[in-house]
Amino acid sequence: MHVDPEVQDTVVEALHPIRYKDLPTSGFGPLESFVENCRVVNKRTSSGIILNTARCLQSSSLSWMQRELGIPMYALGPLHASAKAVKSSVLEEDMGCIEWLNKQKPSSVIYISLGSVVIMEIKEVLEMAWGLYNSNQPFLWVIRPGCIVGSEIESLPEESIEEGVPIICRPFQGQQKLNAMYLESVWRIGFQLGGEVERGNVESAVKRLIVEEEGADMKRRALDLKQKIKDSVRIGGSSYKAFDEFVKYLKGESEEAVLKQRIR
Repeated sequence: MHVDPEVQDTVVEALHPIRYKDLPTSGFGPLESFVENCRVVNKRTSSGIILNTARCLQSSSLSWMQRELGIPMYALGPLHASAKAVKSSVLEEDMGCIEWLNKQKPSSVIYISLGSVVIMEIKEVLEMAWGLYNSNQPFLWVIRPGCIVGSEIESLPEESIEEGVPIICRPFQGQQKLNAMYLESVWRIGFQLGGEVERGNVESAVKRLIVEEEGADMKRRALDLKQKIKDSVRIGGSSYKAFDEFVKYLKGESEEAVLKQRIR
């Protein structure tokens, strides 16, 4: 069931500033039914929910979920911020750009990453390339094999926040829409590139982020969130405490199971 177009821009009650069109479920019918199904499933089958986020990023949403679902929320992320770097690609890394990057001014290079699912039309690639070129700003564009056939800009919000980097996003589906809304309207460390990919819009977006004062403000906010993320995963931080609480819960469940086994 598709949501009424007139409802798409309506803010979801108690979830300001999230609009219905920002939700991953916006194409599956009324939000109320989805939430009710989640509430029933989680109360019956779950003792808690593990979330790969930090309370400093989504405090109000976590509080809302806690009230609605009535079970513990373990916000113990971002996991990559506390885990050792692990190679996640089977492709050999191309280190040829490092020498060039080292010659650029700090925070002057825009990084373009294409998604891993949707394929970009050649026309879109050319428009984006011309827009980047016309902006006169240095850029590094990673193009995976097979992504151009006749994509999306992949949204990795918490990875960019961890590095204190603002982002231009172009969401297409699922979680990307909600990520983009948070980046633009809540954290205010980026903005969305909507409509068709057109060189003039791409050029303006790049200059807005890299050259204009608005982009500098986004950078400052991104650096502030970067520090908050670091504080969250350190000893005593909210994510560290959540992980510790989760481990204690598992130990308690394990000890209870052993006790029940002995009684039998």
